[in-house]
Amino acid sequence: MSISGIGSSLMSGNENKVVINLSSECLKKMANDPEFAKKVEFNLTGAVPGQNRMFAQAKADNAVIHGVTTVIDADGNASVTCGGMTRTSGSKQNSTTLNAEKKQKERLEKKREERKISEEKAAKRRAEKKAQLEKLTEDETFTISATGTDVKSVTQNLLAAVSGTSAPTGASFDIKA
Repeated sequence: MSISGIGSSLMSGNENKVVINLSSECLKKMANDPEFAKKVEFNLTGAVPGQNRMFAQAKADNAVIHGVTTVIDADGNASVTCGGMTRTSGSKQNSTTLNAEKKQKERLEKKREERKISEEKAAKRRAEKKAQLEKLTEDETFTISATGTDVKSVTQNLLAAVSGTSAPTGASFDIKA
């Protein structure tokens, strides 16, 4: 553990090292006010165990913390900063790459789900059309109405009604008498 007095700059910590920075104003107040000094000393008693728990949790998560520093300001308030974290899983990938891969996998999974739902809906529609056509052909007699402006359009509409599809647009065929 290192304790240092600082002006307005921060000392960077080393891997798994506890660094505590006291502002020069805080040190002056501690020298002149024993009650204030006791308050700061009490706050410092929690800094080292707190940072050690943070290092232990990071190690359990296969990570290394760099540059953890506790700063005590002029009023005796403590703030903790963490300079960075790297994974120690043996992989050279950083967390940004891991997050990008995770998001890519999530997007692919979502697309697969959407495709599966779409295919299920299409299969259901096909089954409904098939059931409807079977119902129509059960009686072997059914009536279909088709209208159009000429024989060709009437025939297209008739074929569309029988097959259960929409009338073709842009497609053509010859009608021979």
